[in-house]
Amino acid sequence: LVNVAATVILEKIKLGPKKKEIASQIRAILRPYWALDADAVSVKAKTNECCDAIGRGEAIGAQVIVLLQKLSS
Repeated sequence: LVNVAATVILEKIKLGPKKKEIASQIRAILRPYWALDADAVSVKAKTNECCDAIGRGEAIGAQVIVLLQKLSS
């Protein structure tokens, strides 16, 4: 595991002050399996511009991209 990029999509709650804490918690969850640098996990937040259930504040969404690298033998 090289890095993790997570995007949380929600309309009403502001995640700005919590993004570092969330990234730290993700690193803590992954720590037993991979040693990740502090900058290897990023968390972003965005809105859905009032579209669909997320935009109406009825739901939240998340997109996560993980970069994996094959170990050389």
